[in-house]
Amino acid sequence: MQSIAYLQQHDRKIQSRVRRRYSREYGALGAQGFEELCFYSERLGTLSAIRYLPMTLLMLANREVLGGHGRFDAGGSYVLMRHQHPATIALPLGLGIKLYTGFTNGAVLISANFESALQPAGDLIMKHAEKLPFEETWALHQRHVEEIENCGGRVVQSLDFDRYVEMSRKEDGASTCWPACAPEPSRIVCL
Repeated sequence: MQSIAYLQQHDRKIQSRVRRRYSREYGALGAQGFEELCFYSERLGTLSAIRYLPMTLLMLANREVLGGHGRFDAGGSYVLMRHQHPATIALPLGLGIKLYTGFTNGAVLISANFESALQPAGDLIMKHAEKLPFEETWALHQRHVEEIENCGGRVVQSLDFDRYVEMSRKEDGASTCWPACAPEPSRIVCL
């Protein structure tokens, strides 16, 4: 699959559609102290809606906000939200919410409140994905950040669009699909 293009989304109509689509997730994040960071679009390129038809159908089934791209181009639009303590970026998706916290050694902690077959293949990506209420996922994420800090890890405090893109690209580059019978990934360890 080709590289995803990440572009900030300034179209107010698309922003409004994204807010409506993720209103429940937006509310859950706001209740935990998250605030809006920015809107963005992921684009997969020319004729990608046809080349990646199964993914396009999955996006439609999950009511992702599509459009704003070429006629046969796949891609969705999303909102990013941020929390200052610990410095975390949240991404509401059709499947649930993903949380990203980066560390000064290049490691990234990712937590999701939905199950995911994609798991990290490298040492610097730590991922926990389990079907849980968002509040529980956020509490687990905070505990994992604290565990890493207790081992000497330092959280990167910058929370902007470029930082999110960097963490997302690291996740994509280090992900592998675990077979159904594979053991669950190990708990967080000190790096």
